[in-house]
Amino acid sequence: MAADEIRFGATYADVAPQGSSTPVVELQKSMLRVYPNPANDKLNIDFGRPMKNAIISIFDLQGRQLLSKIIDGETEILDIQNLNKGMYILRLSDGSENTVMNFIKE
Repeated sequence: MAADEIRFGATYADVAPQGSSTPVVELQKSMLRVYPNPANDKLNIDFGRPMKNAIISIFDLQGRQLLSKIIDGETEILDIQNLNKGMYILRLSDGSENTVMNFIKE
């Protein structure tokens, strides 16, 4: 595994996006890979399995949703050049589970 790559196994996250009182809880094993981390203009995402009508969202640390995109496939490249430098929350929802992780924009 490269130094600028993060791979997630069994994780737990408790994040309530702005306007929601329901936290996102992830207890399932995920093979989500996000790289590079920190990132500059592009964020590569490997879901570890094919996705159909999944939703990937990016939130700032105040819980404001900044990006939301429907995903079909096993990989995706997100354009994050318009984000300010800092830490962000990435959430993947596939209808049956949510996977949440942090990444840094440089």
